[in-house]
Amino acid sequence: MNRSALTVFGVVVLLAVHLGLAAHSVRHKSNTFDELIHLTSGYSYWKYNDYRFQPENGNFPQRWAAVPLLFMDLAFPEAGLNVYDAAHEFFFRLGNDGNAMLFRGRMMIAGLSLVLGLGVWFWASRIFGPGGGLISLALYCFSPTILAHGRLTTSDLAAALFFIFSVGAVWKLLHRINLATVLGAALAVSGLLLSKMSGVLILPVSVLLVLTRVQWGAGRPTHLGNVCLIRSRTGQAAAAAAAALVVAAVCVAVIWGAYGFRYESAAGQAVAEELPDAAWQKQLEGAGGLKPAIAWMRAARLLPEAYLYGFTYVVSNARGRPAFLMGQYSLTGWWYFFPFCLAVKTPLTTLLLLVVAALALAGPRNRDDWYALSPLFCFLAVYWAAAVSADINIGHRHILPVYPAMFIMAGAAARWRAVSGRGFAILAPLVAVVLVFETQWIHPHYLAFFNAAAGGPSNGYRLLVDSSLDWGQDLPGLARWIDARRAAGEEGASFYLAYFGTASPVYHQVNAKIIPVRWWPWFKDVNQWADSLGPGYYCTSATTLQQVYGIHGQWNQALENAYRDVIKALRRDDEMGKPADLEKLRHFNRLRFARLANYLRHREPDARIGYSILVYRLGRSDVVSALAGPFPAWNDG
Repeated sequence: MNRSALTVFGVVVLLAVHLGLAAHSVRHKSNTFDELIHLTSGYSYWKYNDYRFQPENGNFPQRWAAVPLLFMDLAFPEAGLNVYDAAHEFFFRLGNDGNAMLFRGRMMIAGLSLVLGLGVWFWASRIFGPGGGLISLALYCFSPTILAHGRLTTSDLAAALFFIFSVGAVWKLLHRINLATVLGAALAVSGLLLSKMSGVLILPVSVLLVLTRVQWGAGRPTHLGNVCLIRSRTGQAAAAAAAALVVAAVCVAVIWGAYGFRYESAAGQAVAEELPDAAWQKQLEGAGGLKPAIAWMRAARLLPEAYLYGFTYVVSNARGRPAFLMGQYSLTGWWYFFPFCLAVKTPLTTLLLLVVAALALAGPRNRDDWYALSPLFCFLAVYWAAAVSADINIGHRHILPVYPAMFIMAGAAARWRAVSGRGFAILAPLVAVVLVFETQWIHPHYLAFFNAAAGGPSNGYRLLVDSSLDWGQDLPGLARWIDARRAAGEEGASFYLAYFGTASPVYHQVNAKIIPVRWWPWFKDVNQWADSLGPGYYCTSATTLQQVYGIHGQWNQALENAYRDVIKALRRDDEMGKPADLEKLRHFNRLRFARLANYLRHREPDARIGYSILVYRLGRSDVVSALAGPFPAWNDG
């Protein structure tokens, strides 16, 4: 077998393993927070031409993931529901096979992951040769981050794919302008703009690419068609501007096509809840300096209503959300949140290879390599500038697009062979073994990966939660664990669940009493409520334990006073025969669980379900101490 055949064989094997790991790892995982609404939205786009569900996430990933659902005999919810209620009905209450629907949608995203892997290999091999391409592809295929999100029906993987393809296509266009490169760039950018609203970052990236091309690549002519060569910087800039206008026109046409060439969000048959003018005004008020431009585009109907509303929604809600980092809480985040995520959720072998790649690229002999990598540096500069200045710090997934770029750059480690000689022959197999071991060790819990320097996945809940660790994915694992405990002779034990997510504990047969901590659509199906808490096993999602969307921080005297006051008020109402006040009950439930969560955070979990659900076994005295004892001695706040 010649070298080319071996390379192709290696690429096929790596991608096949990647797909196998992705498929196997989600077989027994419940849906993560946003997956059902993506699939429900995509199905409604295809079947009903109604775009009011989830407009803030474009519509390509939703349409793509929902394609297999079109070939299933499915009942769809009645009109007028919000997307979360509709998704819950669609998957859990109408007799549809929710597990099959979810798995098929996930495999569609896994298909996009294979395409992105091919793109990483192609780009790296073009610069660093077959060895470099295989290094980059191996890092991609065994990346816990890619495996975590490359098989979920969300928009994150699609955005990463089209960011890389857009950057590559625009860079290609700046060197050779013809029908193929113009259409290639237009389709790649259109896919990006239809995948996630953060895709607009391709605009400053493209400006930076043009500046880099004109300044650094002035000695490299731009090919216009098959005959003309443009050598001057002014000519190259003018040609890039003309090509950009054509690309922009095609992108606008593609976006209109994705929304049925119709301005209105709703078709004749209403499926989703209405998008009233009041909702528009609310989002516009939060759009800041972009409000006049968006209002003008809306009045002129330059783009479909759902697309404009989705963009406005993202801008309006980009000013912060509750976030958690290493015991800290914030509504506007921290500039170092995403760099920290990268440091703790990237395998140490990958970080090591990036250092080796940088060493291999050092020196004047690699000028061509640096030029070939310059579009990735431009992209990373813009994307990281946006990330560190972002006010929303809810998940490591928001920097998913930087990973393929890093993997391509890591292919430069193949150059180290010429520098180090025998050192490369020792390092390469060692890194490969460690990388495979890390991936297999965390399988199938890829979302919960934390490297050894961060203390591993067992320590993850102390560092990051929400979609960086706990996105509601482990209900099936919890159901099996509870069933095993009961089968082992603990039939009479009580199990309590405080769950963060949109999956249904009832659908997944989790035999536990639900602690009401926040309203979810699946609450409609609950028949075991934890009206009172006693000894037993307390199973809590990491995000709920850290109270990201609850009462932040350590328990203090003010909270203690409020807790005791609401207990007195409820007792007084009961003694007077008054019906339970719903608002008082909700306030009591929030305070009660906040006190319990503070207590649990000072203990080591007795079990971890997929690392995202933490289990604590409490005796009667523990429960009394946590809920009714004196001001907690265990509290260090």
